[in-house]
Amino acid sequence: MSKNIPKMSETEIAEIAQMFFQQRGWEMFPEVVLPNFNGRPDLIGKKRELCMVVECKKSLTYPVLEQLTRWHHNCQFAENSHYLSTERLGIPHLLVAFTERGSGAFPALKQEILTRYRIGYYSVKRDPFPDELLSDFAMRRGRRLGKFESSDSIHQMYYKNYLWEVREVIPGKIQPGSRQTADNILMHLQQDMKKAVAGATATNGSYMTPFKRTMNKVRAVLERGGTWHIQKILDVINQEMGGHHYCSDSSAKNGISKFIVEQQVGIKVSKSSPRYELYREPSNVPD
Repeated sequence: MSKNIPKMSETEIAEIAQMFFQQRGWEMFPEVVLPNFNGRPDLIGKKRELCMVVECKKSLTYPVLEQLTRWHHNCQFAENSHYLSTERLGIPHLLVAFTERGSGAFPALKQEILTRYRIGYYSVKRDPFPDELLSDFAMRRGRRLGKFESSDSIHQMYYKNYLWEVREVIPGKIQPGSRQTADNILMHLQQDMKKAVAGATATNGSYMTPFKRTMNKVRAVLERGGTWHIQKILDVINQEMGGHHYCSDSSAKNGISKFIVEQQVGIKVSKSSPRYELYREPSNVPD
């Protein structure tokens, strides 16, 4: 790669991975926080009854492999513990590493880990190709911006002024235990979780948590207009939106009442009762 071409960021690699798998029929859920896993996968994919976890990094490092094998380690730790239960834990059907293509072969130990844990591996590279040059070229070849075209295990796409090439280096294999437990992962995937940004870091906060999901539901209620009592907000969330993440409705009332103002989701409009309406950004237009 030319020194003048900036290296890919993890967010960029994750974006390409998300597009790649979506075009193969997967629903992709970025940066999901699950109640039954002590990590935050870059991408979780759902395809009918199948579940896939994808970790997207700049290179195939040992920490990436640890993130993927952790699904098995968590279950093994719980199995050997007198205090933990494996009842709610899950193992995805497929574990996949997706990284920028390196210049050489990876060490034998990494190959051994990939083989032992049945991990799939995809690599991606890019070459400059300005989008404005694609029109005639694409029309002659039937190509479209943002659409992968495949030949065997090589997949190419023109997108954002680059020609991207994804290669399936090692096909993933079905994980032991996944047929019995993957549903414990799929059951937590909701459509609003797709709003996160794949490859996001903890510092920029562009990932989905149960707390954020609850507050997004509060915002959706207030966006209907008018003034809402806290109990009515809670009723709508429970009856129409699948509930909240708090352990009880009383805890939800206390938590929502506090964070609805702190998070600038709504404003309190009554001192005598907990009634709220949607927060709106103050206008900068002078009087």
